[in-house]
Amino acid sequence: MVDFVEVTTHNYGMNASKHRTSFALDDETIRILLQLAERWRVSQAEVVRRAVRRAADEEQADAQRLLDGLSGYQERKLLSPDEADRYLGVVAAERAGWERGT
Repeated sequence: MVDFVEVTTHNYGMNASKHRTSFALDDETIRILLQLAERWRVSQAEVVRRAVRRAADEEQADAQRLLDGLSGYQERKLLSPDEADRYLGVVAAERAGWERGT
């Protein structure tokens, strides 16, 4: 996973689908980024794009697994809809307190 410390986006009149972005990365992340770019024979930007897509896909899959699990509890009458809503509220509140980007 890439440790994003600072992100600055620039669009220099290029196609709207292209953005120049600066990242402050630690030495270990840079080493891994360079190794992956060489191994995969792609640009560093492509390595970052793939990592971001994979992280997003994994996040979505994790969320779906949690929802499926809650649905299973509800179907088996092990968890009421109100209990599920309370649980999701607690999880959301805890996640809101997580530090982002450091």
